Amino acid sequence: MIGHLWEKFAARVKAGEDPGLVLDSLGVKKECCRRMFLAHLELIDAIILYEHRWFRSAYGDMERKS
Repeated sequence: MIGHLWEKFAARVKAGEDPGLVLDSLGVKKECCRRMFLAHLELIDAIILYEHRWFRSAYGDMERKS
């Protein structure tokens, strides 16, 4: 399992450290695990905003009619 390392990895890379060296120092050696960190995009904040806007546009009128 490697999910518990994400926050440390993201913080260090954001601070300017080389992603490969950060993964080495965290002990992430296997290519498949390294790929998960290097290819990950944090999209949850964008998705939440989109879902919220969609929900309001789709169901907002129903709330007013009730």
